[in-house]
Amino acid sequence: YPQVIATMSRAVFNPVIYRPLFEKLGMVTCRTFETPASGTIPLFMLDPGYVTEIFGAGAAELMLAGEHPEEKIADVLARPEHYSGIVMGIREDFRRRHGVEARLAELISIIEQHRATVCFTAPTAYRVMLKAMEEGADLSSLRAAVSAGETLPAPVYEEWMAKTGKPMLDGIGSTEMLHIFLSNRVSDHHPGCTGRPVTGYQARIIGPDG
Repeated sequence: YPQVIATMSRAVFNPVIYRPLFEKLGMVTCRTFETPASGTIPLFMLDPGYVTEIFGAGAAELMLAGEHPEEKIADVLARPEHYSGIVMGIREDFRRRHGVEARLAELISIIEQHRATVCFTAPTAYRVMLKAMEEGADLSSLRAAVSAGETLPAPVYEEWMAKTGKPMLDGIGSTEMLHIFLSNRVSDHHPGCTGRPVTGYQARIIGPDG
């Protein structure tokens, strides 16, 4: 065991092996997304087409393929710089294709193309959307903007109202409560205000004395 741990510690990336059942069912678990986010790329036991589509053609070299996967593992340990270059390339490609800027640009494009009428996102994204409108983006199809995920600053609310004349509704929710439980309304919204309880929920403020 100590020898195995010592060997793994010298590797550029730690191989993550999917259980054969997952491979058979073609299932994708959270590890698929967790490992790139944490700076490592797993060795997959999944369909090669899926791997190359998500991670690019270079990721094929990171797969355990053929009848002798132990040879791949040995090669990883023997040529760490080679595989490190592949991993770094994949991470850079991920940042380019799936970074915040790329995702927000895609969101704006989708709204323009499909003439979306309601948008649900965080204040950070609305700041980007306000700047995009100054540069010519057409978001006039939106009849309401719902903000959650972080506190909606009053200046963002006020600038949105000034530019669009459409309501921006701040709300707060949590996984444990299933969805937003306090929210502004289309007919009742104010800057710096989280809103009132959504129908079906009750809220109260409890101090140190209960």
